[in-house]
Amino acid sequence: QPDWAHIEKIYRVNVFNAIYAVEKMQALHGDRAHKTVITASAMAHIAVPGYALYSSTKAALDRFADGYRWQLADPRSLMLVYPIATRSGFFHAAGSGVPIPWPSQTPDEVAQAILRGIERDRKSVYPSPVFRLVLFLDRFLPMHWLVQKIEQGRFEAWQKYE
Repeated sequence: QPDWAHIEKIYRVNVFNAIYAVEKMQALHGDRAHKTVITASAMAHIAVPGYALYSSTKAALDRFADGYRWQLADPRSLMLVYPIATRSGFFHAAGSGVPIPWPSQTPDEVAQAILRGIERDRKSVYPSPVFRLVLFLDRFLPMHWLVQKIEQGRFEAWQKYE
C-alpha cells in the first residue's frame, strides 16, 4: 500500500544516512588517506520482485558513489560493497515466509570480502563469486532477466500463501 512514511524511513536509513556518513568522513579527513565503506547491494544492479523499494535505495547509493568519487582527491577512499542476499535477521524482520533470494551468503563471507577489499584498496567489492559471474555474463546475455524471472515466480508463490 502507498505509505509515504514507510518510503521516507527506508530512504533515510539506506540512503540518507550512508550519504551523510560519506560526506562527514570526507569533511573530517579531507585529503588525508582514509577509507569509507558503505553497503549497497547486488540489488543495485539487478532489482527483483518484492524488493523494488529496497533495490531503488541501493541503486541510489551506487549512482551517488559513481558521481561523488569524481569529487574526491582519491576516488578509492569510498568503497561500496555489493552483497547478495545475506542470511541475517533482515529477511526474518521482513515478515513470515519472505523468500530469500538465491543465491545467498553468510554475514561472515561478506565481512571477509570487505576486509580483503580494504586491504586491496578496492572501490567496489562483490562478495559473491556467483554474482560476479552473473554480472560478467550479463554483458553478453540477459542474465539479469533470468534472475528476475526466477525471483518473480518465487515472489508470486509467496504472495499466494501469505
